[in-house]
Amino acid sequence: MKMRRFMATGVALAMAAGLLSACGGGGGSSSPAPTPVPTKGQTGKVIQGPVSGATVWADSLEGGAKFTIDANESASKTTTSLDGTFQLPVQPSYKHIIVSQGGTDTLTNQPASTMLAPAGAKACSPLTTLVTLDTSGTLAAKINALLPAGTSFDSDLSASNALSPAALLLLKSIETTVMALNTTITTVAGSGKISPAQQSNIQLLTYSKITEQLNSMTSTEIQTPSLLATGLTTAVTNSITAINTTTSSNVTISNVPAVAAAVATNAVASAAQVVGAATSNAALQSVTAANVSTSTTAVTATSSVTEATALNPSAVIALNNSVNTIVTTQSGSVVATQTPTNYIPPPIPVVQNPTITGMALSVLPSSSNWSISSFTITFSDDMLASTTTGANSVLNPANYILAPAVCTPSTYAAKVVTFSCPATALLTSGSILSVTVKKTVSSTTNAQMLVDYSKTFTIPAATTGSTGGSGTVLF
Repeated sequence: MKMRRFMATGVALAMAAGLLSACGGGGGSSSPAPTPVPTKGQTGKVIQGPVSGATVWADSLEGGAKFTIDANESASKTTTSLDGTFQLPVQPSYKHIIVSQGGTDTLTNQPASTMLAPAGAKACSPLTTLVTLDTSGTLAAKINALLPAGTSFDSDLSASNALSPAALLLLKSIETTVMALNTTITTVAGSGKISPAQQSNIQLLTYSKITEQLNSMTSTEIQTPSLLATGLTTAVTNSITAINTTTSSNVTISNVPAVAAAVATNAVASAAQVVGAATSNAALQSVTAANVSTSTTAVTATSSVTEATALNPSAVIALNNSVNTIVTTQSGSVVATQTPTNYIPPPIPVVQNPTITGMALSVLPSSSNWSISSFTITFSDDMLASTTTGANSVLNPANYILAPAVCTPSTYAAKVVTFSCPATALLTSGSILSVTVKKTVSSTTNAQMLVDYSKTFTIPAATTGSTGGSGTVLF
């Protein structure tokens, strides 16, 4: 009886062609080697508005330069389509995060910032960037509390009814803050003087300082324009201080309090106007950079709105005018020259939560169907597995959803969970086996996955026309 094994790494169905072994049986000939199937990796969407033309890759957390495509990472590189979607060419076996650089925000027609996302996230956006940079592990829950039920920080906020007014205020304030500071510096320096690597670092450094500041704020403070502006002013101040003191940096910003206040207040005012127009909130529509410090009412509306529908032409103009105002009024405070070749970016910490680095499914032909011979899941870290009932154990069946097959985790060793599947769990050719690992599973250091991890396997058509023989075929 022939066995075909379908191997997946991460969220992909990773396949390598090759006949490993075969021996004669019943006088027939051995099965021919199968045609290779291209390896495919994680799918997702880059959102700042849908981002077209961004470079996306899996950035290793186990070595190499952060936020740079190292030699071992180049195979995972891809480019987003017009609607921001992407699929990694391969799913890496190393522990990683997703990085998106470059591209164009198709809603505003402006350059998109560098953004990050946890491995397995459904989207890469400013919100996933904050969570990826949050080493405290507390910000995801705070952001999720601003979103409607059934959505989370890695939801597609541009294409579904996912954004509450409070979340939209936060999202657009952050986007505009990061873009405004970067644009101010690059505009003053002149064309080509700030390298793409330094621009990316300035953006991620600003995201990182915003993350630190949001961790110290309450939900009410985040939802109140004046208090959000105050918090973002502190974050930008800290970001500028880091930029000024970076080894080999060619950027110096004076009059830091004024620059930081201009960036933050204009960003929050523009975001408030966008949210106010989208939700018909007159109080928010009246917020300006001049009066944002007195706008003390929290955004409490419960209706949902998408980023795409909120960013109508007038909203886009407001956001762009906000950036232009900052650049115009603060340009005298910025001095920048050509990025030196020995530029050394400051370290930016990212999360080290466990991820899934592999799945392997083996199926056997059973009449016109397929039965599951074996199924395993490989994690990036040593996981909790001391009990089959613990809420965070990888051996707890409640932490997995398999449809339509009924398989349960049975053993764990060397970061690999092996499942037991009954012989009656049959899969028809062309059917889909869906696998979800819940983010509640934890490592032995009590770190949880940041997102639920989902993978689908397409069951192949039955092979006909061969007789006899046996062996194992991997592809």
